[in-house]
Amino acid sequence: MAKEFLSIEVDFGRCRTDLIEFKSLLDHFRFGTLNERESVLKFFQGHPHLGALIGNVDRNMGHVDRIAFEFDFFGDYAADLAVGDSRKGHYCFVEFENAAPDSIFKKVGRKASLEWSNRFEHGYSQIIDWFWKLHDLARTEAGRARFGHGGAFNYSGLLVIGRSDGLAELERQRLEWRRNKVVVDSKVIRCVTFDELYEDLRFQLERYTPAARANSRKRFASPTGLGRRRFKKILKKSRSQSVAEDHQAAPEVIAETEAVEHREE
Repeated sequence: MAKEFLSIEVDFGRCRTDLIEFKSLLDHFRFGTLNERESVLKFFQGHPHLGALIGNVDRNMGHVDRIAFEFDFFGDYAADLAVGDSRKGHYCFVEFENAAPDSIFKKVGRKASLEWSNRFEHGYSQIIDWFWKLHDLARTEAGRARFGHGGAFNYSGLLVIGRSDGLAELERQRLEWRRNKVVVDSKVIRCVTFDELYEDLRFQLERYTPAARANSRKRFASPTGLGRRRFKKILKKSRSQSVAEDHQAAPEVIAETEAVEHREE
């Protein structure tokens, strides 16, 4: 698989099939260790459309049209997956780590509280090094040629590691706080478990398919004559109905869609 960017147009139908296979992979390793290279990276290399969809987990991402595996940053640094919107100049760089009971937290000595694992800190530090390299590349001709936009491109990092089932409530809160509060050079590094990645991808497919977006735009292309608050309520109801009708969404997906719309208001 190429280590440089290739063009891609995400096939949502194929992504649905790929997502089922991804869920099967996670279920197969529910009680074992999911290896980042032999299992995860190999899977996404064989399912590039689902890999490209990972970029949409970044809310600042526009239309994903570029993808690369084992993306080389001109040196010792390489991202397992890189996806981007070449027109908007926004990229997401992904580090896969393994999924084992102690992938995120581990017990050290007699301490009651768990410590961040070496595996987690290694993956997180890798992304920090990528950011350092990208900052340097933006000022070079090679970087400008690779990413375009005169070197004024934006990017984020995503660390995928561990499983949700192995986290106690306190550890869940610590992980949530770290991914929401810690930024590096004003850049976000999002940390998710493989189970959370699956749920994110499932939600993307249910909410952001072209048919659902087109349907919403067609029904509410012009809110003339409606109050802004009234229009938002109608739009929210339509989007929920669109998800249910067009994509046969499960009730929990509809509830999640409405919750997101409420937060956006």
